[in-house]
Amino acid sequence: MKAISAKQDSRHAEVMGVLFDVRKNQVELTQKVSHLATRLTTVKAAIESFEGKPPTTYISNIVSEVVQNESEATHLRLNDLEDRCRRDNLLFYGISDNYLEKWEDSEKCVHGLLSRYFNMHLTEDMIVRAHRLGKVVENKTPPIIVKFLSFKQRIVFCRKRKN
Repeated sequence: MKAISAKQDSRHAEVMGVLFDVRKNQVELTQKVSHLATRLTTVKAAIESFEGKPPTTYISNIVSEVVQNESEATHLRLNDLEDRCRRDNLLFYGISDNYLEKWEDSEKCVHGLLSRYFNMHLTEDMIVRAHRLGKVVENKTPPIIVKFLSFKQRIVFCRKRKN
């Protein structure tokens, strides 16, 4: 009987040790659940305080910064595209004009100038557009901007001008 009692005592001690561990873990879990419940209550209160209100300054600042960065990037792309479009253009200064000059007249004037002074014989379609810049001012001749059909034609003129 002593052996059975000793065996039961050892098993009782073992069960009590496990029970102690379970209670200890239960207390820790209860504390963690309580902490999570407190945090959840805080988050709920924060969310409720934001409902129906305009965005915070922080969010507005972030959105503003993103929009500004996009605007700057778009501006840079636009400048690049405009620069590429202007590559085929040349300005001619000092060409006399009259008050009623039209685009066609400016184009004919440039054709004549290029063939007479630079021995360049351009077809009608090689100059896309030619027109005066700015307003007519007495004693000043506004420049003529000429858009060539291609960049290569512009380079040919620049080379002949240097010679």
